[in-house]
Amino acid sequence: MPTGWSRLTRACSGPSFAKARRAAEPQAVRRPQDFTSRRRRMAVVRTLTTTRPKRPLWRCPKCGHRFVTANVWHSCGRYRIAEHFRGKPAVVRQAFNAFVGLARSCGPVTVYAQKTRIVIQARVRFAGGRPLGDHFRAALWLRRRASHRRLTRIESFGSLGYGHYFRLESPADIDRELEALMREAYDIGRQEHGGATGA
Repeated sequence: MPTGWSRLTRACSGPSFAKARRAAEPQAVRRPQDFTSRRRRMAVVRTLTTTRPKRPLWRCPKCGHRFVTANVWHSCGRYRIAEHFRGKPAVVRQAFNAFVGLARSCGPVTVYAQKTRIVIQARVRFAGGRPLGDHFRAALWLRRRASHRRLTRIESFGSLGYGHYFRLESPADIDRELEALMREAYDIGRQEHGGATGA
């Protein structure tokens, strides 16, 4: 093969030629929306991984009950849970105890009596009820309309969800379906999903 051709072949296959060829090739340009998409993804990650500290609850100096909002109106007074069950069948108190036990199985709660009802609270109130004759009328705050064999009424709270009322005649009325609903309500009580602004 001619000497001139060999020189040309070596020149076209050497490192200098390869470098020049890469420089001449069009480079991929990252579009502005790529940066925007990345920023959006990072914002979502920060939202999911950042835990915002919750402000301390306000404690009423008169009754000792705690609330998210300072000086919020409430049934201020010191009442005893036992007063609500005076003259009621023992099984009604047992049904109430089972309902409270269900709430405690979800996590820390505070149980206290008001003038006309008993309240179960995590960070906000999410459950409670009162004894009525031969049964305990239990209540749960849920985001959705639910169903249950002991459900007697559903009350709309507008954008905040629904109040569900159950007729509990004995501890036997506590089942797995009610346990699942209690856990949903407890998440609201902890303010885990935002928007739960109850006292």
